[in-house]
Amino acid sequence: MGGDRELVEQFITSLEARDWEAWAGLLDPDVVYEIPQSRERIRGRDRYLQFNQEYPGDWHLRPKVIIADEQHGVVWFEWHLGDRAGDGADDGMVFFELRQDSQFDATAFERINSCIQYRGFLGGVVLRGEGHAGQFSARISLLRSETPIEGTIGPGKKSLLKGSAMAKSLEVSESLHFGSMLIWAESAFSQFAFDLIAMMQGTYRSGFLSSFYGMGSSRVEQDF
Repeated sequence: MGGDRELVEQFITSLEARDWEAWAGLLDPDVVYEIPQSRERIRGRDRYLQFNQEYPGDWHLRPKVIIADEQHGVVWFEWHLGDRAGDGADDGMVFFELRQDSQFDATAFERINSCIQYRGFLGGVVLRGEGHAGQFSARISLLRSETPIEGTIGPGKKSLLKGSAMAKSLEVSESLHFGSMLIWAESAFSQFAFDLIAMMQGTYRSGFLSSFYGMGSSRVEQDF
């Protein structure tokens, strides 16, 4: 699928409406959907469609912020089960594509800083980056500082596709600044997922690991 705003919005709205024909039409026939925390991999449009059709629970999605151009798309959405909308809802974010030719473009990344005004915003996750051979995802977290945070993204600096990177901070007051940090790791998606579960259960604590099941790597597994 493309990355413009209309397609990104259709991806969420058609999924929420269970308009399976319209939603499947946005997918590549050879789409691969990966769930890093459980090592599951779903190949092909038909099987990915079946996965969503049979997913348990009365889940609902609502797009809140969409940022897109001709190649890339980011959507920040609210999701909840049953009648837990409003205060009982949680937030999610999906990056639809992160290409090598945009690895030094911090525009969308820096826009995330403005999300501090929304209570319960947990950050986001990048499912995959172009050129990655391993099972890596990226976790996006908000940072708080008493002094300005300098951005580290750009040619000759750091890439959005490797290691870690930081976005230039947003000044709230003279002694309060908020920034964003992105870190690539095999456990990034699973940690994010377990944090979301902890938030729904009311057990989430900032700065603490929500579950040890979200840790580990394939390299560690190969050593046993």
